Amino acid sequence: MRIVFAAAGAFALEPFRRLHALGSDLAMVITRPDRPRGRGRRVGATPIAEEAQRVGFPVAKVAKIAALSDTLKYLQVDLLLVADFGEMIPESVLAIPRIGPFNLHASLLPRWRGAAPCPRTILAGDAASGVTLFRMTKGMDAGPILSQREAPVLADDTSETLEARLSREAAALLSEALPRLEAGDIALREQDAGSVTFAPKLAKQDGAVPWRLDAAAVLRHVRAMQPWPRAYAFLRSPGRPPLRVNVIEAAAVDAPAAPPGTILAVREDCFDVACAAGAVRVRRLQAAGKRVMTCAEFLRGNRVAAGDIMTSGDEEPSPPLEA
Repeated sequence: MRIVFAAAGAFALEPFRRLHALGSDLAMVITRPDRPRGRGRRVGATPIAEEAQRVGFPVAKVAKIAALSDTLKYLQVDLLLVADFGEMIPESVLAIPRIGPFNLHASLLPRWRGAAPCPRTILAGDAASGVTLFRMTKGMDAGPILSQREAPVLADDTSETLEARLSREAAALLSEALPRLEAGDIALREQDAGSVTFAPKLAKQDGAVPWRLDAAAVLRHVRAMQPWPRAYAFLRSPGRPPLRVNVIEAAAVDAPAAPPGTILAVREDCFDVACAAGAVRVRRLQAAGKRVMTCAEFLRGNRVAAGDIMTSGDEEPSPPLEA
């Protein structure tokens, strides 16, 4: 069975390693072009390109997979396997593989169709997630399902840790599914259209901390925004310009009612910020242009006092709550 694997992001790493370890007839790996990444905006390869290079497997880097249509036909591809690729595959390409085009997705479809299933899973407070292998159609993540595996969402999961665990589940699911696909055992079930939810791609501004929600929701936001775009807020103190900080680690604490975003208490190693209900205790953070540090390290170099305000953007601080 000649397989072409089209992938780019970290979720696809364990499936790629499994394909490589199984000695599958992996005819080709396709990924996205190098692009600027990270704080320094240095041009870098996709995680799949880096892993393929590490194991000595060549990759084709293309902005549009349709550019390789003739190559895919020449290879007489049996199975096109897609995972975290970042492009809607045109129908002309979907029609090429003999067995069909299949996608590994980091959710239990039809929940969380789209580019950011892990952050949306955590934001929603879902207790479980999983992976889905489905036959691709022209609709986004809308094709019929071949198989799924469920996995728990842990209380301290970030998008990064959840994605890594789901990547391992996807590799296990792939190991089970490949013999079925090769044997023609392709029993599919349609997705329940009434249960569809969407997981649109995150933007930088999505990281703004929603202090007007309760503490549990704020903590989910902090975890969901890691590793990108990070949960951020602006520290506003009298007589000083606003300082942007990324909240990296926090915990929920009980607190009296106060305007959301108000700093309630400052200790040697943390400070508490009011939410709509309860408060969050900030333990690790990252000031603009600086490394991630403990709150104790941050407080040694920055003056923070009870009554200071953390806002989500350029808006004015919230007015006091009515008695």
